[in-house]
Amino acid sequence: MKADEEAKRYFTETIYDGIKNLAHMTMRGYLMMNFGMFLLIGGISLANVLIQRFTDFFAWLEGNDWAKLLLGGTVTTIFIVGLNIDTGWMNKICGKFGAKELAESMAKEVADGNNLLEKSSFILGMFFGGFGMVMKALKIPFYTSEEIREEIGKLLNSKWNGAGDVWNMVMGFKIPFIDQTIFDILLGLALGGPAEAIGDTVMGVVINKLIAPIINRVAFEAIATILENYI
Repeated sequence: MKADEEAKRYFTETIYDGIKNLAHMTMRGYLMMNFGMFLLIGGISLANVLIQRFTDFFAWLEGNDWAKLLLGGTVTTIFIVGLNIDTGWMNKICGKFGAKELAESMAKEVADGNNLLEKSSFILGMFFGGFGMVMKALKIPFYTSEEIREEIGKLLNSKWNGAGDVWNMVMGFKIPFIDQTIFDILLGLALGGPAEAIGDTVMGVVINKLIAPIINRVAFEAIATILENYI
């Protein structure tokens, strides 16, 4: 009888801790998502300030194709890698080319997968994303993951007629409900590993489809009430 009570209490505590941890991760993810938008705006603001202060440099840059290519490639790399990379995963697969070793590394990543939403590189990636958006207006080649996929399709079409169309049809297929393309998922798997990719995808769905609409609606109604009653 005592053993049954202890087992029941342990089971209850386990469920409670799991729900608490899930709620904590979800809220942290929601805050990170909104913080990312501020970082994006910060990158846009910095780019505008730099353009205003160093007009001669950006005028020279606009006429130098090699410099534009170098800057655009750097900003794009930081943006794409920053949003997807997991250094722990990269360390595990670095130097391992065998299928057995790779499978073992992936299994270990799934087992050890934690801290899915805390990536310092995310801050840098979002900031450079905003910076790159402004640079793109100066015809500097900054690309999102979708645009990279399209450029690969163009390259394939130039080599083999129709191959790029097939590539875009497959890799550009957007999976219902999670709103991600096959290419986005594969990119996340390559740079972040299965635990990171799966965790980010699940959390993204939970936050965007469930948590964010509820919190945004509550916040909007609270602001509307304050404005109506006190202003």
